[in-house]
Amino acid sequence: MALQQSLDDGPIQYVEHTHHGDWHFIFLDSTIADSEKAHLSQETLQTLETHLQSAPDTHTLICLHHQPVPTGSEWLDTMAVDNAAEFFAIIENHPQVRGILWGHVHQEFDGMYRNIRLMSSPSTCVQFLPGSKEFAVDTATPGYRWLEFHPDGRIETGVERIAALSGDIELASNGY
Repeated sequence: MALQQSLDDGPIQYVEHTHHGDWHFIFLDSTIADSEKAHLSQETLQTLETHLQSAPDTHTLICLHHQPVPTGSEWLDTMAVDNAAEFFAIIENHPQVRGILWGHVHQEFDGMYRNIRLMSSPSTCVQFLPGSKEFAVDTATPGYRWLEFHPDGRIETGVERIAALSGDIELASNGY
């Protein structure tokens, strides 16, 4: 919601979904105001269902901020979408969903759920140590995930990282 409010008056506009070529992109708000936790409201889930029903024959990528699956970092997984089962129950009825993409975890993740590609993007800032029980900063450099969408529903993707940081990262920090 904050992103939508920030962009409403600028040159970039927030949209809930858009079509580009053979693909349908749906953007969901998983944030809870004043919290690091994540939830998809009933309104958001209904909007997802509506958008998926509107384009049953179009390959679809769903994007949200928080992870809908555990990533293997115990402390980060406490901030996963708390009603992911409801989210996946909707998606399971829509075979056009080819991928789910999220940020939040400041590390890369690439997996599968049935025939759906699950991906996170590393941060363009500080990286979090994968597989950590408690908050920990990784020495990996900032990066981004690139995506290529094919007419047959395939997603090609990879992660690119900068060669080196220009400053120091406080590896012993309690949070970022």
